[in-house]
Amino acid sequence: MPEKSETFKVTLSNPVNAIIADSVGIGTILNDDKLMSVDDTPDKTNTEDLVAAFTNSAIKIWPNPAISLLNVQIAEPFKQAVTIQLTDIAGKTVKQWKLPLQSKQSVHQLNIGGLFTGAYILVIQDNNGNKTTQKIVINH
Repeated sequence: MPEKSETFKVTLSNPVNAIIADSVGIGTILNDDKLMSVDDTPDKTNTEDLVAAFTNSAIKIWPNPAISLLNVQIAEPFKQAVTIQLTDIAGKTVKQWKLPLQSKQSVHQLNIGGLFTGAYILVIQDNNGNKTTQKIVINH
């Protein structure tokens, strides 16, 4: 089920070396996600890499909203290292983790303590450029 577009209000205050003419702005995060389909019979040659995990929705991320730790579970084993990036809504990487090769299902706990409360994008990518993204909310 596609997400709805989200509208939010931004209020600016306490400028440094600047003057704020209009301190309130409205922004919209558009739902421009592509619809994905799941192949019930994945290619057996890909079952041990991250492509299979993406195709079969075998990636679980919880809790969301998160406070200080975020769990990422990739149920399918993969043959190459995986990079996980947490970016702010402007696209700036605020945290990054590299997961080593794995031979079985595992849960990785990511420390997100010290980040500001707000919305972030979690990007999971393998060395071939296959990736998936998930909106994450941090709420201290």
